[in-house]
Formats: sequence, C-alpha cells, structure tokens
Amino acid sequence: MSREIVLTIQPGESIDDFVSRIADTAPEPTPRLMNRVRALLAVDSPAVTPLHTAPQRTIRTAA
Repeated sequence: MSREIVLTIQPGESIDDFVSRIADTAPEPTPRLMNRVRALLAVDSPAVTPLHTAPQRTIRTAA
C-alpha cells in the first residue's frame, strides 16, 4: 500500500520556515531507514588529495 503526502508551502512562509516546519513534524527515523541512508552515503573511493585535484591556474593581473 502506497501513501502519498503533499507538502505545501503556506502563503508568506519562507523556505527556511517551511523546511523547519516539515523537519519538526517528521517522525523519528527507524534503525532500518538509518542503515539504508548510511549505505547510500557510504564512500568507497579514497579521499581526495591535492594530487587528485585540478592544477591551480596562474592568475593574471591587469597591467
């Protein structure tokens, strides 16, 4: 069974207030959901080092 929820920003409500309102009313995540989120966010590649970044370009100053 699928549940659909429509989130509507209220007239005059800022984006920050909208996000806060939604976050404040969200249920606590289940352990299964948190495990799934951790798996989706897991990074398997090595950390980026300066050698892996684009070379720094020389900045020219106007004469």
